[in-house]
Amino acid sequence: MKPSKFATTLGAVAAATAGLLLALAPAASATTPVYEPVAGSVGTIAFYDASGNQITSGSITGAPIAAYFVASNELHAGDTQAALFASQPNPSANVQLWNVDTLSSFTNYPLASGPANIQTLSQTHPVVSGAATDLTLNDFIGEFPNSDPTGIGCAYAQSAAGCTNTDYQNLYQLRIKSAGGGIQSTSYAVADVLVSGSTWSQVYPTVGSTPGTPTDVSGTAGYGSAAVSWTAPSDGGSAILGYDVQYSSTGGVSWVSASPSFHSSTSTTQTVSGLAPGTSYLFRVAGINANGTGSYSTASSAVVPLAPRASALMATAAKSLAYGKSVTVAATLSDKVTHAGISGKHVTLYDRTSSKAAWKALKTVTTSASGKAAVAVTLHSNLQFEYRYAGEASHGAVTSNVLSVTATQVIVIHSSASSIKHGKTVKIYGTVLPTGTGQKVSVQELVGKSWKTVGTATIKRQKMPNGKTATGYVVTVKLSKAGSYHLRATKAATSTLGAGISASVTVKAK
Repeated sequence: MKPSKFATTLGAVAAATAGLLLALAPAASATTPVYEPVAGSVGTIAFYDASGNQITSGSITGAPIAAYFVASNELHAGDTQAALFASQPNPSANVQLWNVDTLSSFTNYPLASGPANIQTLSQTHPVVSGAATDLTLNDFIGEFPNSDPTGIGCAYAQSAAGCTNTDYQNLYQLRIKSAGGGIQSTSYAVADVLVSGSTWSQVYPTVGSTPGTPTDVSGTAGYGSAAVSWTAPSDGGSAILGYDVQYSSTGGVSWVSASPSFHSSTSTTQTVSGLAPGTSYLFRVAGINANGTGSYSTASSAVVPLAPRASALMATAAKSLAYGKSVTVAATLSDKVTHAGISGKHVTLYDRTSSKAAWKALKTVTTSASGKAAVAVTLHSNLQFEYRYAGEASHGAVTSNVLSVTATQVIVIHSSASSIKHGKTVKIYGTVLPTGTGQKVSVQELVGKSWKTVGTATIKRQKMPNGKTATGYVVTVKLSKAGSYHLRATKAATSTLGAGISASVTVKAK
């Protein structure tokens, strides 16, 4: 916020005094301030120009101080705004009671515009966009000078001795606080600048360093994996870009880096997969920033990944179905021990035309909450089916039972008459699906409880008894005695299709 009128008036006097003392007093050395890291700080700040290049110095009269200010890590989960503050380091006061003023308005993040690297950082880091309306560092110094080691320029310090320590001389701390729902975070990220004449230079965090050392590294065993977590280190003056997570199965003698995707993730929990069940592993972590990879942490305690559980996969389907119809081939994937369904897994249906043919992948589907899956297949020949589950970390691979489904030929039957004089003939005719040109169709009569063949015909294209031309069969049957005759047409199975049997027709012989 802007200084009050009273503060501005007093600040002008102090600024004039400060300007004189800046010219006379030697600047503090460009080393890390003795008070850092201060209580309440949970991260550091990096400064960037309008092009997204990191900067470490600038003018105290410039507004903004920098185009962008980026905190090294999230300050409070769920926050979406951030603002920049300045504070006056004071050796005689608690850091929470140092004089503080707001330099910028609150910025919404993630950013919708700006340099690509800053937009990327704003996805996971609080970011403040500088503006021409921001207070300058010189404005703050005028209000709260920290330039006189004798205390003359410290009218606003918490005590008369507020600035008597030269370790604090000409140093100013900048802070980023985040907010969400109108509530500011109590923790903050910090950076310190040393003022000399009209120029500020960053002295904390030290720019150009790799990240500090992660701490509290631990691992939790999973199925062929381990979830590794740690506490983030200091960023070394440049925002952490990711981590290198390494594992050792040799007790720390040799180390292997896990997934390179971790190098671009700022998450402090990562799952390392592809580990051998029953083998003891150690883990260590190093932070990565623009300056390189920092030092590796102390190794975690040993973690022993679990072996995948046994899986069961049962397939079901109708044993036979008419040619051209759709058969549903279902499956249930479950834990072999608990019998509980395994949800959200990919199972693939395979088919083949015979036991001597090669399996062909037909379709991959995802199991339901109860571990079930189903695929509809149109039958144009006899087929065999099986499902396969490739297995994942928690459950092993498994192949289902083999199903054989017969595609039965479809025979349509008609009679040329429903009633005739006995001793005369009737024509039994129809079509077959598939057509089966050149193959034989038999007509059978029900005698007692058995069917007896009374005629055969070859399937061909011909004029049918109803006057239409079609590819089908025509069989002439003589009804020698009076009575009712029940007739049907049949076709033998082929190498790729099941036998076909029509419905029956009844013809009365008078």
